[in-house]
Amino acid sequence: MSRRLQGIAASLLVLIGSSCVNPPAPGANTAAQGIDELTPRERRDLDRLTRDLPAPCPDVSTSLEECLRQGASCAACRPGLRLLIKQVRDGRSIEQASTAYRVRFPKDPPKPIDTFNAPSLGPSNAPVTVVEYADFQCPFCSTTVAVLDALVKDHAPHVRVVFKHYPIPGHTLAEPAARAATAAGRQGRFWEMHHKLFENQRALQQQDIEQYARELRLDLERFRTDWASSEVAASVKRDHDEGGRIGVNGTPTLFINGRRFDLDHFDVHSDLTAWVEGEIEIAGGPRAATTVPVVPSSQPSVIVPAERSSAAPAPSAPAAPATSAPGM
Repeated sequence: MSRRLQGIAASLLVLIGSSCVNPPAPGANTAAQGIDELTPRERRDLDRLTRDLPAPCPDVSTSLEECLRQGASCAACRPGLRLLIKQVRDGRSIEQASTAYRVRFPKDPPKPIDTFNAPSLGPSNAPVTVVEYADFQCPFCSTTVAVLDALVKDHAPHVRVVFKHYPIPGHTLAEPAARAATAAGRQGRFWEMHHKLFENQRALQQQDIEQYARELRLDLERFRTDWASSEVAASVKRDHDEGGRIGVNGTPTLFINGRRFDLDHFDVHSDLTAWVEGEIEIAGGPRAATTVPVVPSSQPSVIVPAERSSAAPAPSAPAAPATSAPGM
């Protein structure tokens, strides 16, 4: 192991035992162990990456290496190191790993997303908010359901998931399905209908959806009225229009604390949990106060994280071509 990496590993281990009051910093031990497990080639690549890449907090003007050595105020340094360790262990080139790091910790401001009255799972003041723009007819969106459910359950009370409608124009049954879920939500059964629709993507005709409403014991006449109403249609359109304004043009599209989870560089099944756990750490760990402002109910709720150096997230990556493919 190079002297630089030895120094980083030693610094992380010092951080673990640096306080008798606070528990070890989350992830410090695993990051140090991760360095020890690398091959010589992986260590060389990691050495270069930590030396060349900037610290992930905009107001910390050092390299990632110095940030880790000094135990600087940048809470994102350890998550940044773990990201690079995974990248080199997965066989990514230096260029690919560097790009993934800059996408994960960009300098741009986060995207403001209106979550007022949007269906959500988890507490409204959770430090990490995951917003999904999805289409009920998109096969790739159905694969995120279990992942997002598990995130909320396994990381309670630190994660909230918010659902946004983004029906793809070419999916003729997606917009009616979105209206159906919204209509069910007016009777307090959005998530039950959400799961029914994703579980039965090949059966989204009117008679199918009405059968799901019966199975959920909805007031069927009220459901039909809401389903056909202009108010419900306008709600779905607002989500779609907002998505277009912030760069959504395919599904699924995820934002974590206002920062796009770029599917060109990251995978929902192998990277999302680590990203969310990193955000929890950046926010201060299990005892963190929320970094997502809770706006009074009379006003729209908008995700606007604080500066990353004080436990906050950053922004989104560029949008991908319009499609519902998994990497878009």
